[in-house]
Amino acid sequence: MTNTRNAGRWLVAFAATMGAGQVLTDVPDIGESNAQAVAFYSHGPGPAKTIIAFYLAAAAIVCLFGFLACVLPAVRAAGHRGSAAAGWAVGGGFAALYLAAAALFTLPTATTVLGFAPGPIDPYFARTSSMLGDGMLLLAAPMLLSVCLALVCRGAAKATALPSWVTRSGTIVAATLLLGWTWFPLPLLVLWAVGVGIMLSIRARTAPTPRSEAFPGTAASPPAGTRS
Repeated sequence: MTNTRNAGRWLVAFAATMGAGQVLTDVPDIGESNAQAVAFYSHGPGPAKTIIAFYLAAAAIVCLFGFLACVLPAVRAAGHRGSAAAGWAVGGGFAALYLAAAALFTLPTATTVLGFAPGPIDPYFARTSSMLGDGMLLLAAPMLLSVCLALVCRGAAKATALPSWVTRSGTIVAATLLLGWTWFPLPLLVLWAVGVGIMLSIRARTAPTPRSEAFPGTAASPPAGTRS
C-alpha cells in the first residue's frame, strides 16, 4: 500500500528544492562583456548562488527518489515490475543529467573560488560551461523526467497506488516536459508537485476511519433494508 502522506511530503520537498534551485541558477547575459562574465563568477552574489543551487539540485534528487520509494514498491507489488524497474532506471538517468547540469553551472565558480585553476577565469570557458548546463537542464534532463513521471503515473494508475486525479494530471505535466527548452514546463512541474503534494498530505491525514477500525470489536452496521 502506498503511503500517500509521505509521498505528498516528498513531492512538496522536491518542489521546494527544485524551485529554489531554478531561482538561484543564474548565468551572465549573452550581451555582457567578457569582463562582466569574469566578475560574475569571481565575486559578488554570483559564486554563492551557483554553489547553493548545486546543493539544492542534489537535495531535489533525494526528494524525487523519496517520492519514487513511496510509489514504485506498490506498483511492483501489484505485478507491474517492468514499470517499476523502468521508473527507477529513468529516474536515475534524470538524476545524473540534472546533477551534471548543476555542476556545469558551478564549475566556473569552482575554478576561481576553490582554486581549481590559477589566475582569472577564462570567459570563453565560463560561457561554454553555462551553455552546456543550459542544454542539459532544458533539453536532456526534462526529457528523462517526462518519461519517468509518465511511467510512474501509468504504473500507479494500474496499481491504484495513487488517486486518478494525480496520475491524470501528472501525465499531462509529463507531456509538457517534452517542451522543456521553452522553460515554462519546469515551473509548471514545481507548481504541480506543490499542489499534489499538499492535497495528498491533507487527504491522507483527514481520511475517514471505518467504524470497525475506530472501535475494535465492533462490527460495521448492515445496510438499511437487510436482515441478519
